Amino acid sequence: MHEKPIGAFDAMALLVREGVTVRDLKTWEECQQAITDIDMQIESMLSQISRAEADPTSGMNKPGWRSRVQGAIRWKKRTRKAVNVRLAELSRPAGNRPAGSKDALRHIILDTFRLELGDAEFDRIADIARARYSVAQSLAEGSNQERSGAVPDE
Repeated sequence: MHEKPIGAFDAMALLVREGVTVRDLKTWEECQQAITDIDMQIESMLSQISRAEADPTSGMNKPGWRSRVQGAIRWKKRTRKAVNVRLAELSRPAGNRPAGSKDALRHIILDTFRLELGDAEFDRIADIARARYSVAQSLAEGSNQERSGAVPDE
């Protein structure tokens, strides 16, 4: 039997939800759902902190409460990281797997960014990239017209 060093913990034994550890996740879909659940739990904890800061007289501002919530958030982030490791071990469903082309690495990188950042943050960054790309696309079209001698419509 493999023994853990003193002070080390088994990330695969972290609880995703009541009675379910990271090790219990067997499919890609289960891992995706676990990541979504963890992200929602983290957002809930952060909103509790925001409400407590907005109302200093609330019952949530008991001594030690904030540090316990922040500790729980840290453990949830560790759990999300462990689920991401588990997700990398599992194969994706056939319909979601990119073809064996040169774009496969791009899809893998984008999937990793989405998993690490969460859907909301990834979508926000994707919107910024789309806005920048449309500007860059129009600039590229203008330079192509100049090279070909065509004059842009005014």
